[in-house]
Amino acid sequence: MKIINFTRFKKKTFIVLYSLFPVCTYIINKLKFKKLHDVILKKNIDGIVDNRYIKGLNLENNYFCLLDLNEKEFVSSNEQEKITIWNKSTGLCVRSFGGKSYKLLKISDHKIVSIEENASFKIWDTNTGFVLCQFTLNRHILLLNCLIKLTTDEFVTGGNDKLIKIWNISSGLCSNTLIGHKDSIYCLIKMNSFTIISGSQDCSINIWDKFKGRSLKCIKGMKQAIWCLAKIDENTFASGDYNNEVKIWSMTNYTCLRVLTGQSSVKSLLLLNNNQIASGYDGGEIKLWDIENGNLLNTLITVNKEKSEDVNHLIKLNENNFVSTNWTGSTTLWELNNGNNAKSLKVWKSINNEPYVSLIRINDYQFITGDYLGNIQICSNFD
Repeated sequence: MKIINFTRFKKKTFIVLYSLFPVCTYIINKLKFKKLHDVILKKNIDGIVDNRYIKGLNLENNYFCLLDLNEKEFVSSNEQEKITIWNKSTGLCVRSFGGKSYKLLKISDHKIVSIEENASFKIWDTNTGFVLCQFTLNRHILLLNCLIKLTTDEFVTGGNDKLIKIWNISSGLCSNTLIGHKDSIYCLIKMNSFTIISGSQDCSINIWDKFKGRSLKCIKGMKQAIWCLAKIDENTFASGDYNNEVKIWSMTNYTCLRVLTGQSSVKSLLLLNNNQIASGYDGGEIKLWDIENGNLLNTLITVNKEKSEDVNHLIKLNENNFVSTNWTGSTTLWELNNGNNAKSLKVWKSINNEPYVSLIRINDYQFITGDYLGNIQICSNFD
């Protein structure tokens, strides 16, 4: 009778199974990736094929954000899943890393800042997915509304705790805290490397000097909250408020140069050129204004006005085109004609008409949208 050496048999079995482990892991990951990030083609409402969708994870959160990283890649993140690097050409995932992030900021082509839900910010090398450094923001992070880059080594945050903080990337320390607002801070813009402008629920605008650490001017007298700001040039900026007004301000003497009155709350602003600005409203309208004389040039309706909501994002693609999104899940590509007029070229719809919560420009002809459920749509005006 032949005697079986079970020790040798177990050893051989272990070696075979161990060698198959990487293959099995690879197959499982591929199947998982296909399930979670399946790239599909979908017709838009005009029947044009080739709108690339990257299906989301049914996230249902308002903090889904997108960030243009470099010529080949963009980034997505949210408060429930990891940071993901995507290839712009293929729509495929390059790598994912990190934890739950609800704000992103680009530092360089291969370095980003993420704001984490565990009251910290992290600086990442996007080539490797490694954390370069991590710092704690404490209570301020839990109330964050806005995040902007100030210099190559500084960024600024503002939120519901009424504070504006300037952070040093190299040290990870807060270099200054700007105190002056009496309610939540809704918007921030950078005028130059040392001047910041903030808008607040307290119906005021503050112009800050980072070196002095104080407000140069607090502009009061508005009747409603300041929701958005836009830089026009080094000496001029615009504000949009809940009182249906876009105001043009001078940085020279901090006075209002002109008031552009709409019919509902202003939700977004976009500088189209040196003399034109677009404002998006919560009634689904976009108005084009002449900055110099304050004249209304045109009123655009994004979709059926009775069914429309906030025009929450406006971006400029090139000198002749800009893009808008609204809360009813519509994206519209607009073409400027003869300087004063604009017409709708194409309209894209989100999956199941989910609200759009993020919009970024890739180049002069392409842009990317992200909806409430985390679905990403890569769009082109050549589609």
